[in-house]
Amino acid sequence: MLGLVSVVAVFGLVGFSSFLVQSQFRLEQIEKQLNEERQEFERLRLQTAELSSPERILKIARSELGMVDPETVVPLTAPSHGEPLDRAGQGARAWAEVKPFLASEP
Repeated sequence: MLGLVSVVAVFGLVGFSSFLVQSQFRLEQIEKQLNEERQEFERLRLQTAELSSPERILKIARSELGMVDPETVVPLTAPSHGEPLDRAGQGARAWAEVKPFLASEP
């Protein structure tokens, strides 16, 4: 009886040891993949920063889209909170101020 218990215990230990080795191997694979994904994330983050830089956007707007800097800048102000809006007078005046700056075609 004691021999049977010993054999079962040895097989149990061998099986558990095998399970631990497989688990360690899988853990190493996951850690390797995690490091690769972190490197890819950093690469994409850098690429995003480069592509969204204001200098790059301005360069594309001027060279590829034909945009130009305005000759003059006219600030438009909205009525403050609680101030009544005279839609008939304000709207027509605001449109007259803005219309010269709009393109004739989209």
